[in-house]
Amino acid sequence: MGTVYKETFTKPLPPDAELFTHKGERWARWRDSKGRLRKARVTTPTTGSNAGVPRLLIESAYYTAKFRDGSGLVRKVSTGCRDEAAARSVLTELERRAELVKAKVMTSAEDAIADHQSTPLSEHIAAYLEHLRAKGVTRPRIETTRGRLERIANHCRFGRLSDLSGASLER
Repeated sequence: MGTVYKETFTKPLPPDAELFTHKGERWARWRDSKGRLRKARVTTPTTGSNAGVPRLLIESAYYTAKFRDGSGLVRKVSTGCRDEAAARSVLTELERRAELVKAKVMTSAEDAIADHQSTPLSEHIAAYLEHLRAKGVTRPRIETTRGRLERIANHCRFGRLSDLSGASLER
């Protein structure tokens, strides 16, 4: 059974931050670069290079899902959701896929491919072009390949891997 939560991280105190106490907790108040008044809890690390130096404790705007995947490994995945109910829905889908892998209905490779279905095709093209550069392919060949791939994607209206269709490509 997985869980959803908002991760926290620390940042240095802004130079103009005003420290104050509210309900027994230390807080900081400052103006951001756009002039808006911001506030956040303050923590003081006890170990590491920042030990003893007060830092802002910032909570992520998006929920993170933590669950055990089909291989038995604990994974943390950003849901991209600001709403907890929506994040729980994403977690449910991730756990369902993990169960399909455990039941051997789907392989781990198919599960990994499913993660890439929503990735924009432009990112896959960029990764392929980077692969060609690493192999030492000439610049004109890379540019020709880029132009062809982008032209096909635009004419066939392929935006994501899930949009790819042999019938569209044949037309």
